[in-house]
Amino acid sequence: MGNVVMHNVVSVDGFIADENDQVGPLFEWYVNGEYGLAEDRQDATGRLKVSKASIDYVRPTWAAIGSMVIGRHLFDMTNGWEGRPPTGEHVVVVSHRPKPNGWHPEASYHFVDDVAVAVATAKELAGEGTVAVAAGDVGGQALALGLVDEVAMDVVPVLEAENRRLRESVTKQREAAKEQGFGARAEKLLQLAESEAAELRSRTVRESADLMEQSRAAAEGYRHEAEQALIVRTTELDQLAARRDADPAGARGTDRG
Repeated sequence: MGNVVMHNVVSVDGFIADENDQVGPLFEWYVNGEYGLAEDRQDATGRLKVSKASIDYVRPTWAAIGSMVIGRHLFDMTNGWEGRPPTGEHVVVVSHRPKPNGWHPEASYHFVDDVAVAVATAKELAGEGTVAVAAGDVGGQALALGLVDEVAMDVVPVLEAENRRLRESVTKQREAAKEQGFGARAEKLLQLAESEAAELRSRTVRESADLMEQSRAAAEGYRHEAEQALIVRTTELDQLAARRDADPAGARGTDRG
């Protein structure tokens, strides 16, 4: 069977949503490029267009996904993508409530009330494909239970201070798992993911500082050029004024020329 991957899009300061549980600018990179993504599912996902660098990364990653595990909150927010998820053919929803009556009977959506059962079901449905577990409470529980093989973070160069942190979604689950002896593997995976994210965050800050310094240097260069041009023009005007004072008639003749 394929790997179980907890995937999330996160800001450089570790947030996955704003105070209203909206993704805001974190998902803008899915719609601001030139290359179509999941074009056969636009009726459910909307028009997704990413950059060349993103399409080279996202397309094979999504193509490898066989099933998804999500929480009821995400299902309700998206209405289950109208039975057609962005990727994969099967979705397992962790919920204490059943599938809505009459909702897309043709769709391979399975509702279970236990995270471990959800992951096991998704693995069976995915076969050799990847099982993608959405970040958040469900992802935190799966990670804490040691059911996650990889943690994937798409780090977006924005700051989302005062919003919902990824770490907060897994901390309480991880602490509970430690008491049951399941936490060591989850801790290792999370530490590895956070280390990589911290390095990217540090690199982003350094690169931003370099860009700011380059911008300041360029602005200083433009200012210097403007000052030199102003000095030259002022000198020319002073010389013209001096000639007019010395020979008013001649200066007027020069002006007419």
